[in-house]
Amino acid sequence: MPLYRPEPGVAVDPEIRGGYPVIAGTLGPYDMVASLLEDGVTAEEVAGFYPAVSPDAAREALAFAQYVDGYREPISA
Repeated sequence: MPLYRPEPGVAVDPEIRGGYPVIAGTLGPYDMVASLLEDGVTAEEVAGFYPAVSPDAAREALAFAQYVDGYREPISA
């Protein structure tokens, strides 16, 4: 998965939030949306928190968050 365009609903642009991944077409950070889903909010209910985020984009944000979490390697001291 290329991190510059990780999922169709997630965008990375250096001009938006310094390149931090956001929901495509919004300024909403992907991880904030993903954390809602992880906390039990349905993809359809996410619009109550982020009106511009579609259910599909919410699911794509969660998929990207899971990819990032699985990609991280422990840093040895």
